[in-house]
This record gives sequence, C-alpha cells and structure tokens, in this order.
Amino acid sequence: MAERSKRIRGVAVARGGTRVSHRLFVDDCVIFGRALMAEWQRIHRLLEMYGKASGQMLNLQKSTIFFSSNTPTAVRRQIQREAGVPVCGNYEKYLGLPAMIGRSRYNTFREVKERVCARLNNWKNLFLSQAGKEILLKAVIQAIPTYSMSVFMLPRRICKEISSLMARFWWGHKEKDNKIQWRSWDKLGDSKRDGGLGFRDLECFNQAMLENAHLPFFDGCRDYEGEIF
Repeated sequence: MAERSKRIRGVAVARGGTRVSHRLFVDDCVIFGRALMAEWQRIHRLLEMYGKASGQMLNLQKSTIFFSSNTPTAVRRQIQREAGVPVCGNYEKYLGLPAMIGRSRYNTFREVKERVCARLNNWKNLFLSQAGKEILLKAVIQAIPTYSMSVFMLPRRICKEISSLMARFWWGHKEKDNKIQWRSWDKLGDSKRDGGLGFRDLECFNQAMLENAHLPFFDGCRDYEGEIF
C-alpha cells in the first residue's frame, strides 16, 4: 500500500524499469529507499506497525544501513542518528552473490573465473587420464558458476574465458605442455552420440537456468537515481 501510494519509492532495478522496495532472503529482509530523512521516517513507521501487528520486533543489534557513495555526509549522519543502527561500509555480497553490480559486469563476476582458474591450477601436477579430466571438468568446474548463473546472466566474456581454461586443461596436463587443441571446444560440447563429449555451453546453460526459474535476467541493484540505503 505504501508503494502504491508512493510514500516510499525503493530503487529501480534498471533505468526506467520496475522499482524494488524490499527483498526477502530466508529470515533476512533488505529494504531499499531514497536516502531522505522523510523516507526513513515512513519506513520506520511501517516497521513499527508491522511489529505491533505481528509481535516480531526489529532487532537493532542485527540491523545495518548501507549508503550509496553519492549520499551527502550530513544526510548519512542524520539518518544513522535517527535509526540508531551502525553503517555497513561494505555490502558487496549476500549469500555468496553480489548485492550490487557496478558499471563493469566483468569485474563483478571475475571472481567466478578466478575460482575456476585456482581449482584447475591445483590439478596441473596430477597425472590424470582423459576420463578423469572429463569427470573433474563436468562434476567440479562446470558446477562452480552454476549458483551465480541461477540468478544472474554472466557476461559473455566470463563464459568464454572459463571455457578457454577448461579447453587448455583438457588438452594438456602441465603448464609447459604443448596444448594443441585438435578440436574446437564447441565441437566437444556436442553430445557423445554426435561425436562430442557433452561439455556444457555455459552461455546457453546460463540462459536456460534463468528461463526455467522464470526469473528476469537480473543485473543486480543499480543506483541510477541517487541515494539508496
């Protein structure tokens, strides 16, 4: 009701797109709003009404406020003093996923590629058969980006770089090995019935996961219209 009456505005998911006022995760709730004293007071009144109606009170010791970088210092101090909760200086992740995505989507999700690279580096000195490498690539490496892909559309560059890392590992054991790729990775992604090995096309898999979950290609919370908290 507060949203429909525009007493609280939330934050736009994309420029000109749907505005989000809150997100629920298990037993946590993230509330979005403009960094204005009037808006904080409205949100605070709504929380008090909910507490009186449900008996579930806000735990100030477990609550924090996050301000965007363009929020004036005076406004931050005023809202923090009124709210009585600490300011969170770093709100990059929640449940292992980025809470906000900046201008560079590649830098946001680069950690996924780095995790793949670190795991492959640990296997370089192992003497593995082709069957062993196939199992590790399918069961471990392809599973690393799955969690992120279930919520976000990863940049195409990240998917291509992960595929390139897997291809180099497949065609050579060690760093100094001559990694001649006798067949393209796309061909190895074909089913075994068609002469491939069934490795995933990461871009197609990412899109399929989002479509099956009936989720939009969520880009995270972007701060287009000023301050959020």
